[in-house]
Amino acid sequence: MEDKRIILFRDEKISTAINRLSLPAVVGLIVLAVYNFVDTMFVSWLGTAEAGAATLVMPVMMTVQAFGAAAGHGSASYVSRLLGMDRKKDADKAATVSIYSMVIVSLLITIVAIVYMEPILIFFGGEGEILDLAKSYCLYILLGTIFALLNITMNNLLRAEGSAVISMTGMIIGSALNIILDPIFIFVLDLGIAGAAMATTISRAVTTSILVSRYMAGKSLLHIGARNFRPSLDIYREIFRVGIPTLFRQLFASISFGLLSNAAFTYSGGTLLAAVGILFRIVIMPMYVVFGIGQAFQPVAGYNYGAGNKERVMGAFKYAMMLSSFVTIASVLFMNIFSSQLFGIFRAAEDVAAYGIMGLKYYSIAMVLMSVNNTIATFYQALGKGRESMVLSIARQGFFFVPVILIVPSLLGVHGILATQLISDILTLALSAFMFVPYILSNKIETEMLAMEARG
Repeated sequence: MEDKRIILFRDEKISTAINRLSLPAVVGLIVLAVYNFVDTMFVSWLGTAEAGAATLVMPVMMTVQAFGAAAGHGSASYVSRLLGMDRKKDADKAATVSIYSMVIVSLLITIVAIVYMEPILIFFGGEGEILDLAKSYCLYILLGTIFALLNITMNNLLRAEGSAVISMTGMIIGSALNIILDPIFIFVLDLGIAGAAMATTISRAVTTSILVSRYMAGKSLLHIGARNFRPSLDIYREIFRVGIPTLFRQLFASISFGLLSNAAFTYSGGTLLAAVGILFRIVIMPMYVVFGIGQAFQPVAGYNYGAGNKERVMGAFKYAMMLSSFVTIASVLFMNIFSSQLFGIFRAAEDVAAYGIMGLKYYSIAMVLMSVNNTIATFYQALGKGRESMVLSIARQGFFFVPVILIVPSLLGVHGILATQLISDILTLALSAFMFVPYILSNKIETEMLAMEARG
């Protein structure tokens, strides 16, 4: 009997397939966003210095998680295409190699990151009290690196096979546990900001155990086990083809956030830095919805690209673009109407809230442009187009963002710092259109599908 997940990718109505896959992904990501929101709220209640310290650690966390995202996105794209080509055993091997390799990589990253933690935090602008607080927070986050990276990798693979519900379940339980543990560790046990990091690591470990149990119970479409661990250059090449652009995108996001934090701290010390941290927690909520839609779109497009069904690939792209745009436009209206109330939740000082509300006007508009850019980048990932994905990955947070953050603040002050992302997204959108429109009009996608079919 044919697996119902394959039928969903191949035969179900596009809107139904994406909605069914995106709902658990979006729910899981929203719960994660709520956790981030609540975690930042509790930390900000400790004071402006603690809020600034948590913000300082964000680029370190983003850098570490970039490796999990690279393995997860790269292997998920490859697995989706293999399933579309009816190569199930090869998909099992690719997934196993990805997970086992990530265990080794995560242990190496943990050692290196802990050894160089202080100079890294200083590079991102840390000094004095904020640096000391950031070190205590960062240490416990880094000790949970293996759980964070395995969760990212396995979540992507589960969605690639159509098992989005178990991915959602793991994220919900882990995030809910984190929300419960946060006030206990921070306030009851009086561990402060270090307690928040401990709660995060414990919760991630619980999520890992849930996801691993799915594979151990043999309930997943993909079979993960030692007998399928057969590393080869072909597997790594395919994973890296999509994974490396993701890695660069995440690394540049980390570097750009670090530069943003540095500029914010240089301009006003901890005040603007704390505002930026809270601002990101607010904006990430609707962006997680967009990412969830992209996570549903990717396996549908990847499977049908592998199966040679252009109509379903483009139908999935159009629907994902429409849905993402609707979410972000609605969010812009909501955020600008209730901006004061949103910052009030964090008990932010008056000057912190003033900076945050100012930044929200820029970031909410940038969010709409980012949803378009994200859908196009996900399209390239789904098709295994590493070069195109790489260009867009480097552009947004790399050769557009970096010069803007280095130049514009000196001209516009705090407005320049807060408007940097919007300017970068405008430039990235222009580049995306320049690359994407000719590709679609030239009908190259059909030629590529015929070539894949000929290769078998």
